[in-house]
Amino acid sequence: MEKRYGTATIICFLLLIFGFFAANAAVPDKTFSDNENAALTAFPDITAQTLKSGKFMEDFGEYANDQFVLRDLFIAAKAELERLSGKKENNGVLFAGDGYLIKKAEPFGRASRLNIEAIEQMQALGRYNISVLVAPTAAEIEKGLLPAFAYTDGERQLIDALSYSAAECGYYFCDAGGEIEVLKGQRYYRTDHHWTSDAAFAAYCALMRGMGREVPQRDDFEITELSDGFYGTTWSRAMLFGARPDAVLAYIPKGVEIKVVSDGEHGELIDGEYLEKKDKYAAFLGGNHAVCEIESSIKDGGTAVVFKDSYANCMAPMLAASYSRVVFVDLRYYNQDPLELADGYGADDVIFICNAGTFNSERNIAKIGAFIE
Repeated sequence: MEKRYGTATIICFLLLIFGFFAANAAVPDKTFSDNENAALTAFPDITAQTLKSGKFMEDFGEYANDQFVLRDLFIAAKAELERLSGKKENNGVLFAGDGYLIKKAEPFGRASRLNIEAIEQMQALGRYNISVLVAPTAAEIEKGLLPAFAYTDGERQLIDALSYSAAECGYYFCDAGGEIEVLKGQRYYRTDHHWTSDAAFAAYCALMRGMGREVPQRDDFEITELSDGFYGTTWSRAMLFGARPDAVLAYIPKGVEIKVVSDGEHGELIDGEYLEKKDKYAAFLGGNHAVCEIESSIKDGGTAVVFKDSYANCMAPMLAASYSRVVFVDLRYYNQDPLELADGYGADDVIFICNAGTFNSERNIAKIGAFIE
C-alpha cells in the first residue's frame, strides 16, 4: 500500500513538473512586464562560446525566471506570505498603515552634496533666477503610517542642507512639506511612489507664492479624474493581493490653449493612450522625455526652464497656467549643455523640481557642474 502511494506521489510530481514545462513552451514569451514596468529576458543565444563559458546557462536561468508561467501570481503570493509572517517590507517597499506601500527613504550623502554644489555653481554665475522645489516623499510626510523603527531622516537632512545653501547663496528654496502636511485628503498614491495631483497643486501654489508670482486658485482649473484603477510602482515591487487601486486626477487650466512638443515631435499634455496601460501616471506628458516644451496662450508669462524628474510631470498643466512657455528638461536623458539650453530659450526662471529620493540617490543635477568653467 505504501509503495503504491509513493508511486502515485512520484507520478503526480512528474506530471506537475512536465505540465509546467508544457505550459511554458505553449505560452509565447513576453518582452515586457507591465506589473514590474521592466523588460523581460529573451531566450539566450546558443553558441559554442556561450556554452563553454557557462554564460548560456546563466542567461537561461534569468530567462526561465522571467518567462515562468504564472510568474506574477507566485510573486504576489510570496509577498503576501512575507507580509503575513510579520515582515515590514518587500523589495524595498514598506508595508505601511492604511494600505500604503511606501518606498524606503534614500539617505542623505555624497549624491545630495554634489547636486547642491551644482546648483550653487549655477547660482554663482549670476545670470539665472533660480528656484528649487524638492518634494518630500511619502516616507517623510506619511511617516506616521510607517512600520515601527522604519523612519529615517535622510530627507529631513536634505531639506535642512538646501535651506542653508539657499540662504548662503541667494537662490530660492521652496520647502513645500508644510503645505503638503496640512493638506486634507490623499497626498500620495497608496500604490505608487509619486505624490498625487492635489499635493502637487499645494506645492505649486507654495512655489509661485515664494517666487513672487500670481498664485492661481483651484477654481482656475478643471479637475478631472483620469482613472480610478491605478496600480503604480510600489505595488509592482511589493505585489500584494487586495491592494486598493488609486485614482489619478489632473488639473487642467480653464480657458488656456496649450501646445506640447516632446523631443522634437508633437506631444500631449495628457496622453490618453497610457490610461489604457498599467502605468497611468505616464499619461502626464506621455511619460519622461529629454526635452518637453509647452507653449500656452498666457500673455506675458515669460519662460521657465524646469530641470526635473517625473514628480514634475503632473505639475505641467499647472505651470502652463503661469508661464507662456515651460521647457521641461530631464537630466537623466539630456546629456548636452543644459546652460546653453537655458540661454537659448531666454529663461526668465530656472526651476529645479524633483523628489527627495531622486535628489539623495542620483547625481543628475550634478551633471550641470561639468558645463560650468
